[in-house]
Amino acid sequence: MFKKIGSKLLSSYIILIFLCAAIISIISSFTLNKYIKKSIERRLIDSARLISFHIEPMISSRKSYTDIKPVVDRLSSKINARVTIIDRKGTVVGDSDVSVEAIPYIENHKDRPEIKEAFMGRIGSKIRFSNTVKLNMLYVAVPIINKNGEIIGVSRVSLDLKEIKEFLSLIQKLIVTGALLTAFIFFLIGYLIAKSITKPIKEIIQKSIEYSKGNFNVRVSLDSEDEIGILGKTFNEMASKVQKLIQDIKIEKEQQEAVLNNMVEGVIAVDESERITMINESIEKLFRINAKEAIGKELIEVMRSPELIELMTTVKNKKEIHSKEIFFYFPEEKIFHVNAVPMGNKLFSGVLAVFFDITEIRMLERRRVEFTSNVSHELKTPLTVIKGAVDTLLEGNEESREVQKNFILKIKEQSERLSNLIEDVLELSKIESKKIKFEIKKISIKEIIEDAINYIKPKAERKKILIKIDVPEDIPEVPGDREKLLQVLLNLLDNSVKFIDEDGRVDIRCRVKENFLETEVEDNGIGIPEKDIPRIFERFYRVDRARSRDSGGTGLGLAIAKHIIEAHNGNIRAESKLGKGSKFIFTLPLRN
Repeated sequence: MFKKIGSKLLSSYIILIFLCAAIISIISSFTLNKYIKKSIERRLIDSARLISFHIEPMISSRKSYTDIKPVVDRLSSKINARVTIIDRKGTVVGDSDVSVEAIPYIENHKDRPEIKEAFMGRIGSKIRFSNTVKLNMLYVAVPIINKNGEIIGVSRVSLDLKEIKEFLSLIQKLIVTGALLTAFIFFLIGYLIAKSITKPIKEIIQKSIEYSKGNFNVRVSLDSEDEIGILGKTFNEMASKVQKLIQDIKIEKEQQEAVLNNMVEGVIAVDESERITMINESIEKLFRINAKEAIGKELIEVMRSPELIELMTTVKNKKEIHSKEIFFYFPEEKIFHVNAVPMGNKLFSGVLAVFFDITEIRMLERRRVEFTSNVSHELKTPLTVIKGAVDTLLEGNEESREVQKNFILKIKEQSERLSNLIEDVLELSKIESKKIKFEIKKISIKEIIEDAINYIKPKAERKKILIKIDVPEDIPEVPGDREKLLQVLLNLLDNSVKFIDEDGRVDIRCRVKENFLETEVEDNGIGIPEKDIPRIFERFYRVDRARSRDSGGTGLGLAIAKHIIEAHNGNIRAESKLGKGSKFIFTLPLRN
């Protein structure tokens, strides 16, 4: 009874084993066939791309087939496949399976299906009969692209289908053999054999899934020398190459981003529908734009400049480089010279605009024009007075001696004014051009203030102006040019006295603030309108032109003071309220 049941069980197991073996054989054969073909095709694609990269300089420099042939043979031996190089005309300039003498006689390959695909910028793959080597081959072709993005040829890699079929046949035989052995050998042995066969395949499949999800760090841990081991090594090599390629692309992208983000000029790129695709950090700072929020939006939503939109649209429509000066009012008034260029060599992909901030240049040009106009005006007034006085004297009329004396005094006064103006212009020019040498020594600011007050005291007393000093006894000395700093204080005090009515007051205070010595000159005079404060340190700028000229000023005192303080690595500023007085503050570093 037992034997009979055992036989049935054994027969059932044998049938089950045969069925499982047959199913496993069929599934494994189909899976492996598909996987191996794809793997081989991917390997050929990778090889073709690598060969394209190595061959591109030779094709670009139009090397002859005699120069290309040795390189093709070497690359063919490395990848163990036939390598063919075709130039842009379809002419074969290198073939590893054809002698160098026979290459010129190979027929033109431009009409080959895989070559056509490659010349269209795609990967060409085809299984067909080769007229050259008279074999059925698996062909993979990729374009050879130069540095300008142009397709200058095709790199084609091919394998004999006979070898591939033999390889697949060998795998199938192994599977069938394993199934038969499993059927005739002990169930446990059969199970262990099946497990030993399926385990590496499962690992490869599992790693392939991870690889397809973007994890390029995965590797197959197979040490065997059989076909599966070779497959695993091929997989690892492919993963390493792809990982390196992606790392290179990532590094190149980071380098491009670093260059763009460290540019002083702003850069914006838009696509063909004028949606923003890229913004560098300079644009973010200049226009207070958040790049993450701006990407993907239309340009008009972010920049709101009709002139910029018009420029970008013109470049998009005409596919030509255009430039334009554009005035922006937000977030602050600035003038930009914008260069816009179309992106893409053959296929238009958008517009790239570079923003050059020329606000300072235009401001300097305007100030230069103003300076010329002001100098002319300042020279004209005293010269007119002198000329009128001289003409009157030359007429020979018998005026009284007192009248003649008044004319001569006017000539003297205006001559002195001209002399002061010229001296101030020359002084300012020397300071700005850094031709003047400063004698830097440790000096007492308190002593300079006292000397300046002694100079200005007679003028202040005539207007009954009180000058008060608030300087601590232990105020530290500072490095500086004594005469130049005295000139600064004289200019500030002279301005205060000029623009204070009688019975006014001037306060001078000093104090240490962090690593600087801060000096204030404050008066209770007529004050300065708020709109004029930013410009009072400009050359020839006067708040009250008539009163300033009547008082004998040249309009250069504050400009000279500003340049002297800045030459000492300090800064100067003004605070004022109209009708309540003005305060000038300058700071000097305590260390040189």
